[in-house]
Amino acid sequence: MDEAVKPGAPYAFDGLAAQYTTLVETSWQRLRHRLIVANLRRHLTDGPRRWLDAGAGDGLLAVDLAGDGHGVTLVEPAADLRDAAGRRLSRAGLLARCDIVPGTLDDVPALIGRSGPRGLSLHNVLEYVPDWGAALDGCLRAVPVGCLVSVVVSNPYGQLLAAAARGADPGDLLDRLRSGTLTVGLDGHRFSRAALPVGQVAERMEAAGLRLVGRYGVRVFHDVLAAGHGDRILDPETVFALDDAAGRNPELAMLGRHAHLVGEKA
Repeated sequence: MDEAVKPGAPYAFDGLAAQYTTLVETSWQRLRHRLIVANLRRHLTDGPRRWLDAGAGDGLLAVDLAGDGHGVTLVEPAADLRDAAGRRLSRAGLLARCDIVPGTLDDVPALIGRSGPRGLSLHNVLEYVPDWGAALDGCLRAVPVGCLVSVVVSNPYGQLLAAAARGADPGDLLDRLRSGTLTVGLDGHRFSRAALPVGQVAERMEAAGLRLVGRYGVRVFHDVLAAGHGDRILDPETVFALDDAAGRNPELAMLGRHAHLVGEKA
């Protein structure tokens, strides 16, 4: 299975900005975001960069990047999410440091050619294109030397472990494991597609001339803990510290709900 099963809208999140922004405020999504930003900051120690955030959503990542002094171009196909991003950045007093433009991954190479960014983020966007390899290759070929590239993809094994912790039927889990599929999208708008093997993503990054400088798992323990503890409220700082440490462990990282790869164009 090489192609995504397309959602009904032209783009996966068209008209779903309210649901999207509600999702990013959930505890598990806040943790995902915090872990990704912590990973990125380990590699952003040499001063402000011009950054291009592809599939920028409602601007959550842009707020952190711009708040750290980086100039950010947000690329997002869904008009309502671009509007939401503008409101989020305005509330944070960071809109002047950012540009918000319509576009898909197909537009990223041309945007890179015009702006020459020193940072590119592709966070959970490759899951929504029919040919993730071609989309990734096109973006990576365009980035200049010295550009830092941050790629986040959903990990099917992390999905399966979380489903098992919630009591999923073993037969269903076996079928999903054998089929090599991934479930993406928002509630009521979910669809299945072929999984993106993390090893293959890393290989394509290296083949495009990037040196991998970071490889992390995101949300290794949280989803399993949340399922096992029911209504008990977990201390967010302890969970963050646990998942931050686990995500940097090469073996445990392979079990994360998401995989986070950071490369630098040589």
